[in-house]
Amino acid sequence: MGQIDKDGNPLTIFDAELNNYVKVWKQYKIPKERHLGVLEGNHCLVNTSSGMNPIQSFCVQTGYPYLAEYAAVIPISFHLKNTNKRADLIIICHHGWGGTNSRQKGSDFNKYCLHAKGYDNWDIALYGHTHNFFCVPDIVLDCKSRKSWIDQKLVLVGATGTFLRTIEEGKGSTYAERGGMPPRVLSWLEIDIELVQKGNHDRGEYGLVFRYPHIVPSS
Repeated sequence: MGQIDKDGNPLTIFDAELNNYVKVWKQYKIPKERHLGVLEGNHCLVNTSSGMNPIQSFCVQTGYPYLAEYAAVIPISFHLKNTNKRADLIIICHHGWGGTNSRQKGSDFNKYCLHAKGYDNWDIALYGHTHNFFCVPDIVLDCKSRKSWIDQKLVLVGATGTFLRTIEEGKGSTYAERGGMPPRVLSWLEIDIELVQKGNHDRGEYGLVFRYPHIVPSS
């Protein structure tokens, strides 16, 4: 028997699946303020092309920020408690692309680092889609922020991981196995960010330092 809404009307497959997902997600009771936002991806295109948007609906029901289709730029400010000192952080996020790259790690490094460097003045670039899991430091040259000087700015480029098992015992072939994808570390990317004093203490300059990545293995 299918699901019905509060008025007793049958739910569409779209609504029933979305409600089940929201119900499971809410069981974890993750505070809303821990979410910078949610992006769409390629699996949503079959719905959005028909005028239905499961990601936007999910955000409405959970209260999480709805970012955009596929890509977004997120600015964040860190403030030192009880002072006016601050440092700004810019995160580039993109759902990711490339079916062939799901089978090779090196190509992911190259294409995502190259894509990120098409943006200016960012700190962290995050990508998905290929089920990969890594975080690599890179350097961009900042020729604008300081007069008569070029800063070497440390940035991070990361693939955010997956929870999709390639081989599941007793469950037949999986999506990943049928696609020829190698087994992946089941985890998520976690980056610690800290506001610290930098340079000349008399100038009171503050910046951000990163510690990465924490590998959280799945059982």
